[in-house]
Parts: sequence; structure tokens; C-alpha cells
Amino acid sequence: MKLGGWLCLLVISASTPSAMAAEPSVTDVQVVNVHAGINRIPHFAADGRTATVIQGWRGNGNAHGYNVFLVLLPSAEGMPLGVVDRIDSESDVLRDDPFDGERTLGTVLFARATLAGVRQTVLIAAHLDESQSGVLADHATATVNVYRLVKSDGQIGTTPDYFELAWSTQTTARYCNVDLALASALSIPLPKDYDAPNKKDGCFD
Repeated sequence: MKLGGWLCLLVISASTPSAMAAEPSVTDVQVVNVHAGINRIPHFAADGRTATVIQGWRGNGNAHGYNVFLVLLPSAEGMPLGVVDRIDSESDVLRDDPFDGERTLGTVLFARATLAGVRQTVLIAAHLDESQSGVLADHATATVNVYRLVKSDGQIGTTPDYFELAWSTQTTARYCNVDLALASALSIPLPKDYDAPNKKDGCFD
């Protein structure tokens, strides 16, 4: 999966200018590698708590399956493990969208990064936008969102810990593989299993 190394962050490169970039800046990104199954990530939370990240494959019978991720931290309302939600999502799990491998539509990564001068854990979710042709992954811009891990102050309706959107950008360059857009926008290495036809835009033509 394109997450071979998991959910990532950003120093914007000159090759992908972003008119939509907003403060705070995100720098010194180090991707946290996760794998299929159960992952234990020490010092995931600012107070030192260890996260449990479960990665599973959602098969589709023939094609276009995807990975789902469940993030857990101790503790929640007296229970040993609590779900960590993304505050702008209605789902308790995260998911990517590898599509056919060559044309990856959506990627999710975890990373440690310096956000507004503070070293912290972040979630990065990137996806290709709708192309002008209407064809999936056909020379489309990409949107990259960076979420910071936040501990709730007790507000009703939120999980004790959640991911809050902190930075967002849309590329001006167009791609057929979101991993290439993400690597360019955030100055991070391409996944080891990157399989698009080129490293310019990931398109066949």
C-alpha cells in the first residue's frame, strides 16, 4: 500500500506552489512507518501515551480495495483504549484510496513534524481532486491536509483525543498519482512501492 510508510507532512517545494497554503507552517517531517496489523507507536501523544494503530485491508472481491486505520489511545471514560477521531469526519476509521496502484487517488500517513514551532504528532491525508475530464486520476490537482493531534478539553460530542485540521494546500500542478503530489508538496520520499509510470506527474501521457 502507498502507506508503506504512514501518513506524512510538509515543507512546500518550489515545484508545487500553493496559493492556498496557510499558517502555521509545517517542517522537519518524519513519517511514522506502519504495517498491516497492530502497530504500537510510543510517545504518540504529547503526554507520552503510546498509540495503537490497527491497519486492515478492506477487500472488494475483484479490485479497488483499500486500507482502513483505527487509531486508539488510553484511556476514554474509564475504558483502557479510546478511539481517536478526525474531527471533520463522520467515520471512526481513516481510509486511503490506492485505486489500481499506478493511479493512487488518496493516501493517509502519520508523522512527527514541527508545527508552528512545536514538535508533535500529525496525520496527513492527501487526495486527487476531480479532474477536468471527469476521468479518475487524469491530470488533477491534489489537496493535502495536515491534522494535529489534540487532547479534548471535555467538550460534548468529541473523542478524548482527536485530529484537528491545522494546514491545508491545493497544488497548482496536476497529477495522476497523489503520492507524487504529496512527495513534491511536502518534500518527503516517495513510497517504496511507488508504481506510477514516471516521477514527473505519474501519468501515462
